Amino acid sequence: MRKILLGSFVAACMVAGFALTAFVAKAEQIGSIELDSGFMSVTSYSLNVQAFDDPQIKGVTCHVSDVAVGGLGGMFSDDPSAASIACRQTGQIIIAGATKDNSWGNLELGTAGEDVFGTTKGWFKALKVTRIVDQKRKVLIYVVYTPKWGEDSKKNVVSTISLFAQKLQ
Repeated sequence: MRKILLGSFVAACMVAGFALTAFVAKAEQIGSIELDSGFMSVTSYSLNVQAFDDPQIKGVTCHVSDVAVGGLGGMFSDDPSAASIACRQTGQIIIAGATKDNSWGNLELGTAGEDVFGTTKGWFKALKVTRIVDQKRKVLIYVVYTPKWGEDSKKNVVSTISLFAQKLQ
């Protein structure tokens, strides 16, 4: 019975993982900076920089940096919950599904926002970027955070893109 339950749990996690990757952007590794780990340390640290384009808004690119743990010590420690984000307009803004009557198109407009990027950072931790739309101010808000299974992440960084001068199509 335990094997069946464990197998069902693993299968559900795999399906959830595949579902998560179905609607989030894929990142491109832009750079990786080796950080000083200290004298005779068995753990190495690197600062990784990735870029991704918003999957529903053409003309928006975000760059995310985060720290990864490697070396022998990396096998026994978790990646730090440290990440940063900068999002910019990199072309004409075109929102998927936008019409004259609905300038926000297919975007999730609720207060919880919509996950647009995610990756794993070890066994029980992830790095996520969520987009929130501030319709009143015509601003796209991107929040990066690193949730850990069983607890909420309190560290986060925000980047915004104003659509004030944009003709939303």
